Amino acid sequence: MLTDKQKLWESCVVPSFSDLMIKQLAQHSERGVSWRNADPDSLLRRAKEELKELEDALDKLDTDIDMEKYIKQLKCIAKECADVANFMMMIVDSVDTISPR
Repeated sequence: MLTDKQKLWESCVVPSFSDLMIKQLAQHSERGVSWRNADPDSLLRRAKEELKELEDALDKLDTDIDMEKYIKQLKCIAKECADVANFMMMIVDSVDTISPR
């Protein structure tokens, strides 16, 4: 049986985040699933670059600005989180293609 917190994740948080991940992937859809042939270490390097971009976005977060700019900063942070998560997904997928399905 799911806890209330797990129900929230299942019904709201995870679907919203996965939608954001898909939107980020769609921006580079011309690349297809090229990560499947990529070395997992190279994908991890790219994930670390994206993590640095996330850290930079968090460092720039300023609560003493107008709401419109603040929301823009929050959306940037969310986008960077999705980018990091997408690289984690790519690593899992690239490793999974090596092993039998």
